[in-house]
Amino acid sequence: MKQKIEDIMGIEPLSELGLKFVGIGADKAVFETSGSNRKLVKVSMDILRKRIFDMLHDRTPERNERESLQKSRISEQKKYEEDVAEAFGQEHLLRKGVFRAKIPLTKEILLKLVDENEAHLVESLADDEVFNVEMIVETQLVAEELRNREMFKTKSFNTSLITDDGFRNATDVTDALARVRQVVKSNFLRDCDESFEDEKYKTVVKEIVEKIIAYSKKTGRMIDIFGGDNITIFEKEDGSLDYHLLDVILPGSQKAWEENIKDDDGLHLLRHYYTFYYSISTLADKLGISDNLEMEDMVYFKGGEIPTGKFPEVDDLRRHMMKKQ
Repeated sequence: MKQKIEDIMGIEPLSELGLKFVGIGADKAVFETSGSNRKLVKVSMDILRKRIFDMLHDRTPERNERESLQKSRISEQKKYEEDVAEAFGQEHLLRKGVFRAKIPLTKEILLKLVDENEAHLVESLADDEVFNVEMIVETQLVAEELRNREMFKTKSFNTSLITDDGFRNATDVTDALARVRQVVKSNFLRDCDESFEDEKYKTVVKEIVEKIIAYSKKTGRMIDIFGGDNITIFEKEDGSLDYHLLDVILPGSQKAWEENIKDDDGLHLLRHYYTFYYSISTLADKLGISDNLEMEDMVYFKGGEIPTGKFPEVDDLRRHMMKKQ
């Protein structure tokens, strides 16, 4: 996807927008603007693909319906941001904004973005026509610590998801969750143990974990700790440590995330929920945080057909799965 975006940004009319592509996370492509070196523009590739799909299949909603959906989405995002700011403090968030924009796409650009099974739909379009796809775009102030990592001595507080076939090919939920724990232990928690030799770093991580737990207990939702630099810890000029939450709200509607776990036969969504829960709850135990995160605190686990209560050991999970069978 990174290479695709780099390619299409050199094609007119996108090349005329004055945007410089700087990277992509799990979902959002990030651009610098020619008008300001202090602001980033973020575009959700998932939403863009959905808009393209609707356009190609003549499913574009009526203008009033589209505007209503966009307003609802903007309102939803603002509410999530307000909840995060309340839990962590506004000083730890870089100022953000959302607005509606029209992204100009041509047949040449679309052919680089769509899947093979949709290419024939694009081929039928006129070569010289420009298709303006309307969607929500985000802005965010630039994190100065990421521009000069050596000066600020940055560290990313994040844990990886299991995205390879080994997770998707798990025989059952017991096997899948055991794989999650192995990955978290061998990567995220091990790295934390090594970093905790620095007491200043350990203190900051404890503050972050306590606030993540408070946020999840209040809202039932996760913080997105799965992308590099989503939460960035850095050293200030006076030698003290601080942190910024750069991109911690999960993409898409949270309501859809809550509901879809019930039909998550491939366990694709479960890996997010369980990796988050296991990472944070185990780390809280290491840090001596008494008010720890419980599965029941998170809306994703309610009615999700997986054990709740005390963190399930492998034998407990196996017994649970045998009862279901």
